[in-house]
Amino acid sequence: MSTVTFTFDGKKYEGREGDTLAAALLRNGVVHFTNSAYRDRPRGVIGLGHEEANAMAYVDSGAGEPMLASTVIPVVEGLVARSQQGVGDLPDTRDVSRYDKKWRHVDVVVVGAGLAGLKAAAEHAKAGKDVVIADEQDRPGGYLVHLGQEVPADLLAVLDLPNVTYLPRTIVNGLYDQGYTVANERRTDHESSKVSTDKARIRTWHFRAQETVLATGAYQRHLVFCNNDLPGIMLSHAAATYVARDEVKTFKTAVIVTVDNQGYRDAVRLHNA
Repeated sequence: MSTVTFTFDGKKYEGREGDTLAAALLRNGVVHFTNSAYRDRPRGVIGLGHEEANAMAYVDSGAGEPMLASTVIPVVEGLVARSQQGVGDLPDTRDVSRYDKKWRHVDVVVVGAGLAGLKAAAEHAKAGKDVVIADEQDRPGGYLVHLGQEVPADLLAVLDLPNVTYLPRTIVNGLYDQGYTVANERRTDHESSKVSTDKARIRTWHFRAQETVLATGAYQRHLVFCNNDLPGIMLSHAAATYVARDEVKTFKTAVIVTVDNQGYRDAVRLHNA
């Protein structure tokens, strides 16, 4: 796995190609990411993806972008980012990146490329329908990716069918009347820290579909208790994934509070790591 160098809050770090900023910083021992906007309380990572509410950052390299969750910022060579301090600021430089939009009529839009989404897409595609799969992650497999497990080859094969379009790093923003779906696809931030003029950085898709399949899975929710936002307090699935899959050695002990079987599975993963 390739090593990349990036800068966070003026200090250089090394990360792995494919890391998120959160995973790379945790592996480098950074637990305190920023302070809360109004009470100036220390904040750390709580999640794995777009559910993150604490560890917010600004990207200063390339096109630049304010107030992104560090859990969805891809680490690439030359990335320059900084923690969000206070209520933040807007960029004061011109964005010369390309942005575009597309309209498309399809038979089926599948939201989510986990096991359920891939199975649904395969079923519709084999029936001869035109299928679009939109997923927020950078690779298919959903939960199995977090567990570091292989996705069944027969399910991955659906992505190669001529009547299937797979859109990774794509957030479906809304579902509207008459099968109308709007989605944003991030197309270049994971490739380089520099501005790309060859293709659009972000594409907004407008789909009209006969059928929409929601296979989005679920996020864990934070428990409510005093000081539940301090660094080192995380969703158990996120903590176990950082430690087991991403080889974060920052944390040595864990206390898990759970209301279902997932907490026990995460405890086993932490123990085995």
